[in-house]
Amino acid sequence: MGPLEIVAGILLIITCVFLIVVITMQEHNSSMSALSGQEQQYNTRNQSKTLDVMLSKATKYAAIVFFVLTLVLNLLVIYIK
Repeated sequence: MGPLEIVAGILLIITCVFLIVVITMQEHNSSMSALSGQEQQYNTRNQSKTLDVMLSKATKYAAIVFFVLTLVLNLLVIYIK
């Protein structure tokens, strides 16, 4: 393994961990809140939507980086021996 493969592998692992953390931090949409008697305040609802939008964008970008790094790492292993 060359140094370029090691660096790409480390970046891939960091991206995987970041992707897992961002996905687990996202709020699950629950339509049962009205049935269970839970009320949400206006400010809390807006903050969660803003956080959800930010986490959603981070998930998209992290998934793109993960996909590109996976392709690059595989191409490095195949063509650079």
